[in-house]
Amino acid sequence: MRPFFNISFIKGVIHPFFFSVLLISASACRKDDNLGRDVQPGDDDLFIHVTDTFNILAETIRSPLLRTDERADVFVGIYNDPVFGTTSSSFYTQVLHADEDPDLAPVEDRKFDSIILSMRFVSGNVYKDRNQSIFSGEPARFEIHEIIEPINLGSNYFSNSAVKTSPTMLGVFDGFVNLVDDVILTDGDTVPPQIRIRLSDEFGEKLLKAGNEVYATNEGLHDFFNGLYVKPVSVSSNKGAGALYEINGPNSRLELYFREPDSNAIDEAKTLFFPMRAAASTVAPDLAASFMRYEHDYENSEISDVLGNTEEGSRKLYMQGMAGTDVLIYFQDLNRLLDKGNIIINLAELYIPFDTAQEFIWPGRIAVARLLADSTTELLTDQLNTFGSRGVDGNASYSAGRYRFRITQYLEERLRAFSADNPVDEVLYLSAINNDRSPVRSVMFGTSHNIPETDSLKLVVTYTLTR
Repeated sequence: MRPFFNISFIKGVIHPFFFSVLLISASACRKDDNLGRDVQPGDDDLFIHVTDTFNILAETIRSPLLRTDERADVFVGIYNDPVFGTTSSSFYTQVLHADEDPDLAPVEDRKFDSIILSMRFVSGNVYKDRNQSIFSGEPARFEIHEIIEPINLGSNYFSNSAVKTSPTMLGVFDGFVNLVDDVILTDGDTVPPQIRIRLSDEFGEKLLKAGNEVYATNEGLHDFFNGLYVKPVSVSSNKGAGALYEINGPNSRLELYFREPDSNAIDEAKTLFFPMRAAASTVAPDLAASFMRYEHDYENSEISDVLGNTEEGSRKLYMQGMAGTDVLIYFQDLNRLLDKGNIIINLAELYIPFDTAQEFIWPGRIAVARLLADSTTELLTDQLNTFGSRGVDGNASYSAGRYRFRITQYLEERLRAFSADNPVDEVLYLSAINNDRSPVRSVMFGTSHNIPETDSLKLVVTYTLTR
């Protein structure tokens, strides 16, 4: 029978100790360091100890599917990463009438001019090689296709969802994307940074000459035209890039330019707008269905042979947003803390070092959760209590080259729940925060690696032994 133990959690205690001991391997063994001194006389002496010799395994796994519908912004782009292979994100969307049942001339009197697809950038949200300059623009190719089967608002669409599209391109953007400068239109108006793609005249004519039932309601429009598919294509001469586009604002839309005679039979220039309004709006009650599709090709990349491999996880771990990869950490002997007798858990910290020399941007913050028996997850109590504060909730430290979590409450809760049927073999689930908005990725060091002077993944527990 395991001896009686007593575990307490002390909040608000700051310990001026610096721990720099490496966990050389998952099975490393090191005696506890006695960091304290006698602070009370006689039998009430308190001794502060620290240990980091837990048996830890880790592995990289494929992320679960993400819901990607009903978003105000969409990430579109493709890039080639020597570590993670090729990653791309495309999107499907309906369009809406800016003005249902507009006052149009008879079909035969409408004279088509041009049709433009515009998509506005969300300022500051671009993903690229860290050595690429945002100011020089990035080469990109986007192909626009017509959706040929319905998509529906209210249906659930996920990161692997797809619908049928026409093989014929409606239009293509091929050139440098300017992410910074405003765009000056032919009429002299200035609009925020965006891409503008002229679509085929045949498509524009078809839309303009559609019957009145198409323009009477959005339902009529969607019966006639299912929507657009925006697909990035690899530019072989460049590593590629991606950016976040707003599809809930006035500058992301189809713009149909045409002429029709006025009361004096003189042709008058007119425009019809078809916005992509994919998130709830207090101004316009109607919404468009839209969703993103993520694709990851890990073949011939560094991580192709490490997915689900705990042996490789002892060396390196790989995390990638946009339903790419996540990390599992297995604690196999947390309950050995109970063998020490009556203890107080002062502080428990999880350190996850990452490679700051990587070319592509790493997540600025990651989340940690418990993996439950039914394969669902729940955030740790510590994560909820410290989210966004003091840099201990998974924020990336560039200077230290690590993510850091304080998991004191979690450890206390798990030890309190110990029983013969529950040996406290725990699994933690690590993933990037806001991973549906960017393919940020991180190469992290596991519990054992061969890179000198580089720290390892470890759990450091500071506790007080009472007697």
